[in-house]
Amino acid sequence: MSQLIIKKQYLPVIKNLLDIINIEYEDVEKGVKVENLTSINDLIDINTYSNANELWNQLVTTITYLETYNLTIPYIKLDEAWIIDNKCFLPLNIVEIDNSTIEIPYIFDKSRLYAKELNDVVKLPTRIDYRAVYTNMAKIIVQKYSLNDKEYPKEERPEELNLIFGSKLYWQLYWNLDEDPENRGILVF
Repeated sequence: MSQLIIKKQYLPVIKNLLDIINIEYEDVEKGVKVENLTSINDLIDINTYSNANELWNQLVTTITYLETYNLTIPYIKLDEAWIIDNKCFLPLNIVEIDNSTIEIPYIFDKSRLYAKELNDVVKLPTRIDYRAVYTNMAKIIVQKYSLNDKEYPKEERPEELNLIFGSKLYWQLYWNLDEDPENRGILVF
């Protein structure tokens, strides 16, 4: 079993999420212990539409669940983002949403997989739109699915996205790759 340390104020929310998705866990002093933990970076076999869609749905399920509590995450760092039992995304960098924004109080490594507004941060603490993670999620799917772990391209909507043109996943990725947070959104199917 692997132990995940979770901020005390968010532990009940995370435990409830694990219960809803039917993930067995063990209570420990500062978090939970779970089996079958994989980082998103270590995921393999995402080269099918079905697997890409499944990962998208896992990310969306967790993010929309957190949003019901006015919580989210600012970004997903591939080697620090966890999938449990291949069915539940579990973030650890949870922050509160306040007036559609979140505070970024700490230094982080910038990434081409992050939203523009996050990469443009020059002064801390700062506030950005809570939907920054939507772009991050979309870029992760595009990179893991169509680019086979190559570096994400400079254009916001790479031509590889056309491989799934017209599908529900295509439109979710397309909308969430928009540079304007106001144009981003998640549809739950």
